[in-house]
Formats: sequence, C-alpha cells, structure tokens
Amino acid sequence: MALDFYIANSKRDINWRERIVGIEESFQNFLRNNADAVSLGAGCICEIDPYGDKVLGSHDIEKLMDVCRNLKNHKCLDKYRESTVERENLVKLEAACKSALETNQYIFAFGD
Repeated sequence: MALDFYIANSKRDINWRERIVGIEESFQNFLRNNADAVSLGAGCICEIDPYGDKVLGSHDIEKLMDVCRNLKNHKCLDKYRESTVERENLVKLEAACKSALETNQYIFAFGD
C-alpha cells in the first residue's frame, strides 16, 4: 500500500498523471515506530489512512511541510532501508507543500 499525493484546487481538478510523490506504507510504519521521527511530528504523515483519501488544507500543509523539512536531514532515517529514496520523497513533498501554500491549493492524499 502507498499514499499518492497530488496538488489541485479540488478533487475534480486533479491531473492524475502528475503525482507529486508516493509514500509507502512501510515508511509510514517505520515513522510510527521510530521515537525520533515521532518527536519530529511525523504523526501527521502516519495519521493519513493508507487505504483512504484525505484533503489537506493550509494548516495541515504547513505541518506536513515542517515535518518533511525536519525529517529529511535527521539521522533517524539512516535506519530505514530505503532512506535515500524516502529523503528524496520528503524533498519533493516539502516543495509541493510550499507550492500549494503559495497558490492557495490543496494537497490530496490517496491510499490504494
């Protein structure tokens, strides 16, 4: 299972070919079970249902951007087997959050 993230003004406006990034359920589980990640606020990623859908408004996007910023350079990710890939995903997600805030759009997270 994974979460796929998109930026759009509404669900109807999503360009399904322009996925921002996908976060694997195993990475969510890693964050949930890592005390350092939890202390950095990773709960906002872990709380997104990998089987459901969620619309993130500006407040949630700001939290997500902060978490991405804090996690991407933290040593706790060194313990994750795909740390390089997930660091790149966090960079992409942080940039998407910034873009969404600048353009007054939402971030949509879809589980599969």
